[in-house]
Amino acid sequence: MDIRDFILTGTQVYGVAKKDSDIDIVLKVGDVYALEKELDIKGITVFRTEVQEHREYSGFYFRLGIMTFNIICVVNNEHMHLWKHATECMRGIPPILDRERRIAAFHRFYYDEKRRHR
Repeated sequence: MDIRDFILTGTQVYGVAKKDSDIDIVLKVGDVYALEKELDIKGITVFRTEVQEHREYSGFYFRLGIMTFNIICVVNNEHMHLWKHATECMRGIPPILDRERRIAAFHRFYYDEKRRHR
């Protein structure tokens, strides 16, 4: 697998995970489709999620036993930095229980950092 960097993100990292929460992993990869194919060859069924409108990342998920892994794939250093930055910012604030507000906060940190570097 051509995985160049990774981080854990999501509710498991910033403190609001529930018993059935998935595990979110951001991978910097050379080719997301090659990664999916390799998992498929190993017998892990991959479910494709809709590619994000902004095209900065794509994702898929798979299940191992009772755990669901949500894989977010990025292909460049800038996008990996943005995910790391937003994740660290989320860890630095009190937990947000409401899912929509949590997603909005994450996006605010992500896009504020992106604008700062433009």
